[in-house]
Amino acid sequence: MREIGGYFPYIEEPDNKNHYLDGLCPPEGDLRFLMSGRCANYLALEDFKKQQPHPVAYVPLYTCETVIDPFVKAGYELIFYDFTKDMIPIFDESVLDKIHLISICGYYGFSGYDREFLKKCEERGICIIEDTTHSIFSADGIYEGCTYVVGSMRKWLGFLRRLCHQENRQLHSVDSSSPRGPSEHAPSGPGGKDRCLPSSGHRGCLRIRGRLQTSLGCRAASA
Repeated sequence: MREIGGYFPYIEEPDNKNHYLDGLCPPEGDLRFLMSGRCANYLALEDFKKQQPHPVAYVPLYTCETVIDPFVKAGYELIFYDFTKDMIPIFDESVLDKIHLISICGYYGFSGYDREFLKKCEERGICIIEDTTHSIFSADGIYEGCTYVVGSMRKWLGFLRRLCHQENRQLHSVDSSSPRGPSEHAPSGPGGKDRCLPSSGHRGCLRIRGRLQTSLGCRAASA
């Protein structure tokens, strides 16, 4: 059975650098490295507010709250667009006279958004911000007319798993032979039912969370 999602296996970082991100940023652009994609989103939104103090943003209905939070924090009014069952954004041209910014995302690596609609946004001076967390390595992963491009690189790399590995090698939290998701199936238990056990990566995360609670004396946020 093919698996979608889950944890990435740990891979040693090569010594050579390809400067991939530098190539994505145009010469006149400004490349910044921040703590998270959420911080990058917020920085871009705050920068745009310098020219539009009371912005209205056109944002995807299918997203997580951590993507919407920066818009709320920055004081944006939001209008949502829906999707087809094939994850194609359903853009409404009637909003073109109402919005100042549109947020797009190439979900699961596929940039299925309507580029003609985005060109109309460009013609009207509407800011386009693209979240490339899913699509940064796709051939058409970045729309060429974007004003801002943001993304979370940690979604592609084994930062947390490496930390787990350094914490306790016995957990095998970076076992390259088993890049499983949140759980692993064990042999059948009583009654003939499969038992679902925490994966090694999940156990490592729980261990780190416990260490944070001990060292900081507070409740650590869930990963």
